[in-house]
Amino acid sequence: MPKSRPLKLVRHPLAGPSHPLLRQQQRPVTTASLAPAETERPKLSTFQAWIVIIQLCGNSFINSFSAGLLMVCLPVMAADLNLPQNLLTWPNSVSALTSGSCYLVMGSVSDVLGARRMNVPGSFLQSIFIIATGASQNGGELIAFRALGGVANALFTPSARAMLSTNIAHGRLRNFGFASMFLAFPLGAGLGLVLGGIYADEANWRVGYYSSGAVGLCLSLLGLCTLPKDEKPLGTAREALDRLAFEIDWMGVALASSSVALLSVVFAMLSVNADDIRRPVNIVLLAISIALLPAFVLWMHRQEKLGKPAVIPNSLWKDGRFTSICLMIGLSNGAQSGLSLFCSLFFQEVQHLSAFQASLRLLPQAATGALCCIFAGVFINRVSALAAVIVAMVFCSLSPLLMAITQPSWPYWYSAFWAQVVGPLSIDVSFIVGSLVIAEVFSGKSQARGAAVFSTFSQIGVSISLCIMSVISTNIAGDKHTTEALLRGYRASFWTQFAWIAASALIAAVGLRKLGRVGMKRD
Repeated sequence: MPKSRPLKLVRHPLAGPSHPLLRQQQRPVTTASLAPAETERPKLSTFQAWIVIIQLCGNSFINSFSAGLLMVCLPVMAADLNLPQNLLTWPNSVSALTSGSCYLVMGSVSDVLGARRMNVPGSFLQSIFIIATGASQNGGELIAFRALGGVANALFTPSARAMLSTNIAHGRLRNFGFASMFLAFPLGAGLGLVLGGIYADEANWRVGYYSSGAVGLCLSLLGLCTLPKDEKPLGTAREALDRLAFEIDWMGVALASSSVALLSVVFAMLSVNADDIRRPVNIVLLAISIALLPAFVLWMHRQEKLGKPAVIPNSLWKDGRFTSICLMIGLSNGAQSGLSLFCSLFFQEVQHLSAFQASLRLLPQAATGALCCIFAGVFINRVSALAAVIVAMVFCSLSPLLMAITQPSWPYWYSAFWAQVVGPLSIDVSFIVGSLVIAEVFSGKSQARGAAVFSTFSQIGVSISLCIMSVISTNIAGDKHTTEALLRGYRASFWTQFAWIAASALIAAVGLRKLGRVGMKRD
């Protein structure tokens, strides 16, 4: 077999404002636009880079921790706050809905105003809304604060990845920084699952939100003091507004974000009750969401033709790496989210375990995810990216297969344990490889927008996948609520997850076949 050669990734000519057509657009002259031409920004020292990584990953950890708390404490929270049964899934889904709808907006603004100027307020707001969630007095407040927390997460996430891309030199430390961002998710969620069970049974669920929000505020203060300042001066308020008006494709952002938001709302409704598709309001929302997609494509064509800013240029889809990464991430993240949800349901509804006991059985996912992120961050630049992705997906595909054949009477260690061990491999490796590829495809001035596109497709994958899996599971189980009927429905969802992973592997094999190695150090 010929030795894999490192492939130098070339930035797409229309992915950033450096294209000559984009430079010709007419806009007001400001002091910021008269600044010297962009040069390579000095990279941080190793010590400074570690401080940035710790701060950014710490805030991601806190956000994931609060999500883990919600997963375990939701039944207790619903009882305390009188949350209706038909709104039981909304505290979790509404956060994903608002963040997925705002990623492109916040990422585009971050590229114009500066990543730090978005990241610091985002981290503060994220912590404040976590504390506010703990102070909720009724179900409406709980859902509202979770929704606002999703907006704050959209402020924080794209700008955080942009700061890693632009401030840390290419090489192992930068790769590890991206890996650490994803490492924070399984670690935070895992700890939230464990402590959430303790808080719910022994103390009070509000304590978990108060304590995690307080830690988040401390990390936000650390970021305020240590995060590197933005290279581009903000200028006067009028100059900043002019840049926002002329350097962002607002119509494209509005079309894409509206389509994602409406689609997410419809799928959230259908995941609760598939029969809701017959409701006129859902039919109208779904029709509008679908109609906005060709409108978005036509608008992107117009913007490119006129040489104006385009949030996701149509020509980017001709890059097989970009298209494959977006599809692969959506499918992989959807499969992983479905695996976590339906494994938890299997343990609680079929094996009749408590929420805390179920959370303990999900912990191997967090441990494997953490180890995978560490190893991938250190060694991803030494192996073929395609080989790493395919191998991870092959092992990951065993997880839903094992759960599909698991008998309720079997001990945990027979098959369910191993399913949790290999389950996170695909999404962790795919996220790291995908982040590095997206960082190369988008220009240095568009890193936050690139991260926003990445996060948007990831969130769309979760919304669509959970809806489809819920509908399949419900239809297979029928109106029966017996253990046997639920087991048949859950097994159908596990087979669906296997199909998702297989499709993702096929897309990777075709679209990434010429990728070579990623994350290589540059001289």
